[in-house]
Amino acid sequence: MSKIDISTLPLVRVYDGETAEGRQCYVAVGEPYIFYDEKGFEYCRFERDALFIKSVHENLCTLKVRDSHIYFEAACSSTDLSALLALDERVTSKRPRTLATLIVVLFVSVGGLYVVSPYIADMLANRIPISWEERLASSFLEEIEAYRCEDESLLQTMFLALQDYEDVKYTKEPWLVHSPIVNAFALPGGQIVVTSAFLNFTEEPLELLGVMAHEIEHVERRHISRQLVRDTILTSIWTIAIGDYSGAMVLDPATLNHVVNLSYSRAFEEEADAGTKRRFHDLGYDTGPVANLFERLDDSDGDAPDILSTHPASEKRSAYFASIGGQKPEIIPQSLWERRDDLCGRHTPRWLMIPEWAKDRREDLEKLFDAGILDE
Repeated sequence: MSKIDISTLPLVRVYDGETAEGRQCYVAVGEPYIFYDEKGFEYCRFERDALFIKSVHENLCTLKVRDSHIYFEAACSSTDLSALLALDERVTSKRPRTLATLIVVLFVSVGGLYVVSPYIADMLANRIPISWEERLASSFLEEIEAYRCEDESLLQTMFLALQDYEDVKYTKEPWLVHSPIVNAFALPGGQIVVTSAFLNFTEEPLELLGVMAHEIEHVERRHISRQLVRDTILTSIWTIAIGDYSGAMVLDPATLNHVVNLSYSRAFEEEADAGTKRRFHDLGYDTGPVANLFERLDDSDGDAPDILSTHPASEKRSAYFASIGGQKPEIIPQSLWERRDDLCGRHTPRWLMIPEWAKDRREDLEKLFDAGILDE
């Protein structure tokens, strides 16, 4: 066996399974490619097509022999080795392809998570006990309890009119609270809250009944838990997908996450509207008054486009509830309805007059009110 001068040949390390450290060899350009040991004797040879690049890490190239357990490690910057394996072309073309593949895989994975996240969230939300929701809302209920009106008989009567369904399991008797804000909402745990301003804004009982039916739908369909879980999942997805590169994005990830969540909120609103319409239909009630309510609310919707609103546009909701016939029964005595303005009193409660900076001294200030030192 002939011996050659290996001093000018590029150095590689061969891993053939015989030793964990591998074997130091030198490779000669040619057909086939011949690998020599440290003494200059031939160790092995392979055709060019038998070798391919398995990986590239910084300046270290790993070359694999097809259909074999043997592989080599060599410096990618070696001129002879670069010429031998055409590394200039294969390595530079491999890196962008790998990066592009990673980007595609990332976006496909994130997109897939977005598609399935609502189903995952709904499944998890249904496992959350209602007691957890009640604890979540307890502190807020403690805060607004001071604003409750003494006479809630009107809302309680309305609530009883909607309790003929077996699916009303979680909703609690509604609260009427003194507030100048026109609003009605459901809290975690099933508590519905209606403001005095909203009660006074309605013009007939079926308008109020429609809003209460809408909030019952939110509670019974566990929309609040589903929204909280979905928000948590979406936030996690954004964190995984964007990481520390959010500053390079034109649109902030938090904004994108908010826009996606808005679509879920609108979906819940539409679901609650559909349930409300179904309840009215089953009871034989006319949905026309609900449509009239949304027509009046349309003037206070503002200029925000529908896509940036958590609720469908009032105009669309008004059209959805357009009258298709039905009864307008006397759900509550007319005398009770006519005095709805007085259920919370005609004057602002004294605790609403206490400035924000003095809220922690409310008990002391109320004593002054009671003693007549301060006048309402």
